[in-house]
Amino acid sequence: MNRPMHVKKCTRNVKKPLVVPLVWLRDHCRDPRSYNEATNQRKSNAVNLLKDAKIKGMQSVSINDGTKLAILWKDGLQSEFLIDDLLSSSQVDLSADLAGYVKPWKQLNKEELPRMQM
Repeated sequence: MNRPMHVKKCTRNVKKPLVVPLVWLRDHCRDPRSYNEATNQRKSNAVNLLKDAKIKGMQSVSINDGTKLAILWKDGLQSEFLIDDLLSSSQVDLSADLAGYVKPWKQLNKEELPRMQM
């Protein structure tokens, strides 16, 4: 499974979508096996990001304490993100139609583009 996560941010009873691609989350994985904290660099090859940004299914994603997004990647690495950090560094207030600017390398139609609802 390699699809973006769709998260709804609720503010004053208004829900706004936030789409976070799994490849972005994997790129920001801080598992010691894939990230060197001293140099602030990933240990893995960036060429493999799309291949490595996979989970087994929704059971690999959880919300802990209502504040942290935890991901167990298909290859065994683990990520944890503070939800507030994801929201504060996002542009959740901008409405974007991904299909309008996603340009797949292969000839895929809109229905074939990978997505994951959360």
